[in-house]
Amino acid sequence: MYNDLKFYHFDCECITPEHSIRFMLDTNISYGKPELYLEMQLNKLSFWNRLVTGIKYILGSRKHNEFWECTIISPKDIPRFKEMFNDFENLFIEYNR
Repeated sequence: MYNDLKFYHFDCECITPEHSIRFMLDTNISYGKPELYLEMQLNKLSFWNRLVTGIKYILGSRKHNEFWECTIISPKDIPRFKEMFNDFENLFIEYNR
């Protein structure tokens, strides 16, 4: 399975590790349509801090759209983004033949 994955890793321009993103493109279309996965690193919180945050989330005392992070994409990464999306598009074209 991992042999069928193509990885693309992008670091934020601010160099903060928590802002890094990783895409995984599943290139094996024999199992079904191509898929592109996105992974983001979560903030490092203690167990108790995560537990309290989760309870507040479940009880509705926190807004559901409150947890956002951002990544500043460098202009030097634009060709790699284009390559990634072109690969994804080409897999869909091949899948739909």
